[in-house]
Amino acid sequence: MRKSDDGAMLIFALIVVTTVALVTGALLTTSGAKFAATVQLRKVAGAGYAADAAAKVAISDLQYGSGLGTKPAGPDVSLPTDFISASRPSWVFDNNVDQTGCFGATGTADHPIPRTTVTLPGFYKDNQSGLTQTATVTCAPVVGTGVFDSGPANPIAGGAPNGGSGGGGAGRAVTILGSTTPALDLKVLGSGNSNQFAIHGDIAVQGQLAINNGNLYTNGAVVAGSCNSVASVIADSGKNCSSAAAVGDPHASRTPNAIPTDSNGNWRLGTWSGCTFQPGYYDDAVALTAATAGCAPAVFTPGTYYFDFHNNVQDPTRGQSTMSTTGGDVWKVNGSLVGGVSTGGPVPGSCVNPIDSPSANGVQFIFGGDSQMVPNGGSIEICASSNATQAPIAVFGLDGSTAERGKVSSGYATPASTPTMVPGTATTTKRSNGGSQVDDWTATPSGSLVAALGASGGAQATYSDGNANSANSPNPPTLTMGGFTLPAGTIPPGSNIQSATLKVKHDERVTGNGSSIAPSLKVTLGSSNQSFTTTSGITAGTASHADSLDLTALLADAVHSGSTFSNLSVAFSEAAKGNATANVDAVSLVITYFTPKLRGETSLAIPGNCVESLTCNVIDDGNGSNFKGEFVVQGVTYLPGAGLNLALGNQTGTVSLRWGLVAMYAHMDSRNSFPFAYPVVSIPNQGPAFGRANTAVDLKVFLCSGSGPCSTTGTPALTSRVMLTDPVDSVTGLLAPKPGERKVQVLSWSEQK
Repeated sequence: MRKSDDGAMLIFALIVVTTVALVTGALLTTSGAKFAATVQLRKVAGAGYAADAAAKVAISDLQYGSGLGTKPAGPDVSLPTDFISASRPSWVFDNNVDQTGCFGATGTADHPIPRTTVTLPGFYKDNQSGLTQTATVTCAPVVGTGVFDSGPANPIAGGAPNGGSGGGGAGRAVTILGSTTPALDLKVLGSGNSNQFAIHGDIAVQGQLAINNGNLYTNGAVVAGSCNSVASVIADSGKNCSSAAAVGDPHASRTPNAIPTDSNGNWRLGTWSGCTFQPGYYDDAVALTAATAGCAPAVFTPGTYYFDFHNNVQDPTRGQSTMSTTGGDVWKVNGSLVGGVSTGGPVPGSCVNPIDSPSANGVQFIFGGDSQMVPNGGSIEICASSNATQAPIAVFGLDGSTAERGKVSSGYATPASTPTMVPGTATTTKRSNGGSQVDDWTATPSGSLVAALGASGGAQATYSDGNANSANSPNPPTLTMGGFTLPAGTIPPGSNIQSATLKVKHDERVTGNGSSIAPSLKVTLGSSNQSFTTTSGITAGTASHADSLDLTALLADAVHSGSTFSNLSVAFSEAAKGNATANVDAVSLVITYFTPKLRGETSLAIPGNCVESLTCNVIDDGNGSNFKGEFVVQGVTYLPGAGLNLALGNQTGTVSLRWGLVAMYAHMDSRNSFPFAYPVVSIPNQGPAFGRANTAVDLKVFLCSGSGPCSTTGTPALTSRVMLTDPVDSVTGLLAPKPGERKVQVLSWSEQK
C-alpha cells in the first residue's frame, strides 16, 4: 500500500514558516537597530545644535557687552550696581583690570566678582523627542591678550610673562623697598568711598600696605610685610600680608642713560627756545619753572635730561651762584608737558610710547640731589625710548648706591681751580709830547707790555710824566689788558663759581708839592653792560704791593656757561697830577668753582636731604591742592631711594604709571575712572602679541538636562577660541571699545563627536 504525502507537506510547511519567521525576525532586528541609531544620531545632532547655538550666544555677549541701551535682547551680562555710569557709559570685556569676567561681574561696586560663566536653562529642545538641553558656557581670556598686549611688531622685554604674575620681579607692577608704616599708602576715592584701586601686575611691599576707603585689586599677586586690612586686598594670584622676605629691586643692576656731552666731553647744559627743550643738564629749578609756565605744552625733545638743582642754600656745591633760592630745588610744572616725540594729541597719547611702538624715541628724566618735580595743574606725559632687552626707564632717581648712580664721598664738595690766567694782550693810551704821540705806558727796562705783565719781577709796565694833568681828566693814562683766555672746556658748563680773584701788583710815586696819583680799575666782560669799576681795594703805595679784587659776582654766570674768558678786559688807570710815576709788575686772575657731577639723593650729597629722609618726594602733586590735569609715565618710574606722592584730590584726569613703579615710599589716590588700559599702575604683558586692540578668549560649552547649571568638569560639547578687535580712536590713539562695534574672528571651533 502507498504511503501518504501529508507528513512531507507538513515538514515543508514548517520549513517555510520557520524561514519566514527567521527572515522576518532578522528584518525586525535590523530595523530596530537602525531606529536606535537614528535616535542616537538625532541626540548627537541636537547636542551639536545646542552647543553651537550656546557658543554663538556667548560670542554675541562678548561682542555687545553692556551699555546704556546698546545691548540687544538676550542672555544678560550682569554688572554691579553703579558699574555703568555717566563716566563709564559702556562696558565690554577686554581683559582690563576692572575685575570683570567675560560676562561682566556680580557682587557690589566696591567688591565685584568676575563672571566667567553663563548658564542658558532649557536652551535647546528636540521637537521630535521632546528632549530639553541646558547649556553652561565658560570663558577664559588667553593669557597676555587684551589691552596690555604690546602687539606683534613690539615684543615686550621686562613685562608680565603670565599676564600679571611672574615672580622674582618679573611681572611686578609695584615694588616698594621701604619698611615704613605705611610704605605703600593707597586711598580709593569716589562716591561713598566704595571704588577700587586697580593695578595690573604683582605688588611687593617691604613695609606696610595700607588701603583706605575701598579695595585694592590686582590680577597678580600681593606680598607685603603687613596690611592694614587684609580683606581689602583682592589679588587673583594670591596674597601674603605677613611676609618676612626681603623685597628685591628688579632694576638694581641698571644705570641711568648717559648725559649728552659737548665737543670737549663736558655735559651739555640744557637749553630751550620758547616751549621746546633740549636734552642736557638742568640745575636751576626756578628758571625751569618760569620757562615751562604757560606752555601748552612744553616739549622735551628725545634724549636724556639730568635734573640736579642748586637753588637750595644748603647745597655745598652751590658756591656763589646767582641762581634764585626762592622755593628751593622744586620744579613746578604749571603748564602742560610732553617728553618724547610729540604726536600733537591729548594726554595720554601725546607722545610716541615704547609700549605701542618698537621704535619709540623718547626721554629719560634723571633726578639727583634733592631735586623735585611738582605737577601743578597741567597735563604731563613722559615717554621712554623702546628697549629690546629691558624695561625702558622713563624716570630715574639716583639712589647713590654706586658711582653710576651718584655715589659721592664726604669730601666731594671741593672746588676746582683754573690755572693762573695772565694777560695775552696789552694796549696803552697815548699822550702828546713835543708835537708827537707817545705811549703812556711802556715796558721797562725793555720788552713788550704783555711780557712785563705776565710775571712778577723783572720787566714791568711803567707810566712816568713830569707834567701830568689827568687827575680830573675823563681819559687818564690807561693800561688795557685782555686775552685772559682758558683752553676750551677747562671750566665745564654748569659749574658754580666759588671765587674769582684778580691780583694787580703795582706801585706809585709822586715828586714835588701838588703832585698826586690815584689808581683805579675797570673789568669788563663782553660788553659795558657787564662791568666792574672800582677804586676801592686799589690803593696807591710807594712800595710794590699786590691788591686783590673780588670778581665773583661779575664772573658767576660766565663760569656757569663754561666761558673761556676770551672777552674779558681789565683796564688799569692812574689819575695823575704833576710829577707822577707808576709801575704795574704783574696782573693775574684765578677762578675756583664746583664742577657738575652725578649726585645721589643722599645726605652726603646735600646735608639733611629731604628726599633721603622721605620728608619730600621726587614727584609730588602737592597733596592734590592744585593738580587737576593728567600725569602719565610711559615707562618705568624708578625711584629706589625716594618717595612719590600722587594725592590727587578731586582731579578727574588720567594718572597712570604704565610700566610699573619702584620707590622707597609711595602715596597714591585713585578715582577708578581711568580709560581702557590706564589704571594707576600697570605693566604690559609678554603675551602672544596679538596687539592691545585684540582680546582672545577660550570658550567651552557644557550640556546637561534639567535647569542647570551644568557641571564644567569633563569633556565639553564644544570648544572655541575667539578674538575680538576693538576700534582705536584716530585722534587720541587710545582704545575706544564700543558695544556692537567689535570685530569678531573665530580662530578655532571644535565639537565633540
